[in-house]
Amino acid sequence: MDFGPDEIRRLRGKRSRPRFAALLGVSPNTVYRWELPAGSPHHLRPSSGAVEALLRVAGAEEEAAPAPATAFEPGPALRAAWEAVQGARYEEAHRLLGGATDDPLAAALLARARLLGAGQAEGALATLAPWIDPASREVLPLQVRAPLTLWLGAALGWCDGASHDRARSLALLHAARSEFSRLDDGAGLFWAELCIGLLHFNLIELDEARRHLGASLTQHLGNESGAIAIWRHEAAGHLARLEGDFRRSALEHGKALHVAGRLADAYGTARALSYICERRVEAGDPVREAIAAGEEALGLFAALGDPLEHAQVSLLRGLGECWLGTGHFDEIRSVLGGAVSRLEAAGASPYTVREILGRSAFRQGLLGEAREHLAAIRSFGGSMGRHFGLALADQLEAEILTAEGAPHAAAQAWTRARGSADLIGSIGLGGDAEIGRTEALLAAADLEGARGALAAAERTLAQVRSPYLHARLDRARARLLHAEGRHAAARAQLALARDALERCGDPFEARRSDELLASWPEAAEDGATSLPGTTVERIAAASSGGAAQVLAELAASLSEALPGAGVGIFNLAGESLAHAGKVAVQPPLGGVPFGDRLGHRYQLGIEGAPPPVWLRSLLAVAELALEAAQLREGASVAPRPVGADDPFAAIVSGSGAMRELLERIRKLRTSSVSVLVQGESGVGKELIARAIHEVSGRTGKLVSVNCAAVPAPIFEAQLFGHKRGTFTGADRDAPGFVRTAEGGTLFLDEVGELPMALQPKLLRFLQEGEIHPVGAEAPIRVDVRVISATNRNLEELVRQGRFREDLYYRIHVVPILVPPLRERLEDVPLLASHFLRQLCGPAAPRIAEDALAALIHHPWPGNVRQLRNELERIVALHGVPEVIGREMLTPQLLGA
Repeated sequence: MDFGPDEIRRLRGKRSRPRFAALLGVSPNTVYRWELPAGSPHHLRPSSGAVEALLRVAGAEEEAAPAPATAFEPGPALRAAWEAVQGARYEEAHRLLGGATDDPLAAALLARARLLGAGQAEGALATLAPWIDPASREVLPLQVRAPLTLWLGAALGWCDGASHDRARSLALLHAARSEFSRLDDGAGLFWAELCIGLLHFNLIELDEARRHLGASLTQHLGNESGAIAIWRHEAAGHLARLEGDFRRSALEHGKALHVAGRLADAYGTARALSYICERRVEAGDPVREAIAAGEEALGLFAALGDPLEHAQVSLLRGLGECWLGTGHFDEIRSVLGGAVSRLEAAGASPYTVREILGRSAFRQGLLGEAREHLAAIRSFGGSMGRHFGLALADQLEAEILTAEGAPHAAAQAWTRARGSADLIGSIGLGGDAEIGRTEALLAAADLEGARGALAAAERTLAQVRSPYLHARLDRARARLLHAEGRHAAARAQLALARDALERCGDPFEARRSDELLASWPEAAEDGATSLPGTTVERIAAASSGGAAQVLAELAASLSEALPGAGVGIFNLAGESLAHAGKVAVQPPLGGVPFGDRLGHRYQLGIEGAPPPVWLRSLLAVAELALEAAQLREGASVAPRPVGADDPFAAIVSGSGAMRELLERIRKLRTSSVSVLVQGESGVGKELIARAIHEVSGRTGKLVSVNCAAVPAPIFEAQLFGHKRGTFTGADRDAPGFVRTAEGGTLFLDEVGELPMALQPKLLRFLQEGEIHPVGAEAPIRVDVRVISATNRNLEELVRQGRFREDLYYRIHVVPILVPPLRERLEDVPLLASHFLRQLCGPAAPRIAEDALAALIHHPWPGNVRQLRNELERIVALHGVPEVIGREMLTPQLLGA
């Protein structure tokens, strides 16, 4: 057969060149050159290998050519339903489609809406019941058969339990992928690859999950908004997790949350929050943030009927890990205990939940109860995630055996856990097993075996970005150092591990480290229990040369004290800032964090030697020197681009409390959930609200409403708008504050003053995403994010019946507490300098030391607003003096 340009183009058909090239195993440029006219100088004839591939494709097309079918043309109702499903408007799709399943395409759309809108696998299967028989699908046009096959396969594999059928689900999904490929339907291929990837991900078949989730993200889609955007971000999040990058995974799920929130997709929101909760635990983020996301997801799943599915099990695991760390065992028994009964009654895999319950019992010293959970895991006969369940069972058994004084048996259990982890391709689980095996072998006095296990753990976790796992790895290193008689180095390593475990929100493991530390002797190692030589003086003197000089001196001092080791200092982006020693140092995944009090953060990595016992003392000296250097250089906050694109440009701060607050705001950048900003009067709540809006990237404006300033009789019309003629003086239509904020953010200041009569209407707006202007006949859907602020105790107002409880929980999704100025007095000099520059320009006066001391020691009951007023009064009375002295301050301030 002659494959000239015309035949190549005919055979490619409607396929894109990249997709056709992928079928043949050549590059798109090669296909392009095949299709050039034969006389062109760049024309290329297919090689013999390419001809064989072309013959295979041509033969496959002849075999797979569908029988002639009637033309396919969906009616207007189906088109409207399809657009609704595409836009994640699932309730609208239900109304348009009704419950009828006699039309196969309507059945496919309805099944898709039930799966993607509420996780209702049983409902989707009931909808598709007339089309389960393959013979009933074979007579359908390919454009109808492909989506019907896809969503039937998805429904069979969606949820764990009685309806789950792995083999049939995979067979149908692969068939659908083939059918969409013949249609050259990129969106269909995306959904097919995604559903196959999710099924393997839920089955803990991680290598296949990587392959198909990755393939879903390579599909070219004409429109990546709506439902597709939510699920693309979820796929990217799962893929990042499989690669060991938990922070990037949380970021992708945060993007899914943002889109789901904008589209009012409750199920998509619940899934995203569930995975965010789990990833934050894995990434070592603050526990309270993971719990906040998890508890919101629990409420959403309850409203959806608690579908039995992987996202909810991930949610239970994430919350369970949080509660384990904080010692909230009653919550574990209540929430997870109830969930495990429901899972097992439905035939769903209980492995993860049972393992958390078992560890909870173990941490309480209830070894008999822990063994009961272990037996339940091993006896469960389900196939979904079987090897994962066995790995969890082996880990739990190893912990119990260690507590029972059987370290050899514990080491064998950890070895079995590693084998199960390798079978499913779980890097994190494998590294965790090697850490456990290291500690078990140390308890058995097998130092050589422990060294080998520790090396295996280090290799396994080399690319896993989990501060928690790396903290546990550091503790295992410390135990090995102690067993080798290097007691001072062991204590230093363990102290660093203990601090990291506490930062990761696991006080139980931190306490275990404290107990271990207390049991070790205070012995010196080679006399190196204090800082060597003139190290302190050298680092302190380096502050005069700037922060870079301090970092260079720190690296050099450590290198001199640790001959043969390499020392590297990096910023949080992994960029090298200083290096010393002969050993190359890579950006540390589990490095030692340090910084100054102005927001600059660094990581220290040491290769070729354990950290010295005096490392923490040395870092304390370095932090003081860095702060002095930064202040000499005129820095007030961590470096960031200041200007129109900087969402925090208006916030002047250097305190740790404000750094934590700004970091929390950064984590909200991909979310549209409601935020409640709380704080005393004058702390700057509106500035914080504006920063949340700016960092979100929303394209609309920020509209501020002072709820205490709008008269109650006209509040509804002001907020939701009104039609012309609705009341006296309404001579034209008015959009209202909410519609003015379309695509942006509505800031409700002093929300505690909101009239009770208006609160149900605000609640409806927050729940439904739509408003009903006064005098209008129909509601209007809006895309507006709501940030509220108050200086009042809303919980007390709820108890008094002056604020609706359901509205409180709706606006309190993410609370942000702005600390009063008296709790961050280190910000006073920075704020004072900032305000003086605003008031006086470049010739701003400096503040005398005695005046500055008085400002710093004042409690500032009026917070930042009071500080600015004090400086405005001084400028008004004294003009622009060269120096502001103590005598210029108000007597009330001096008498405080």
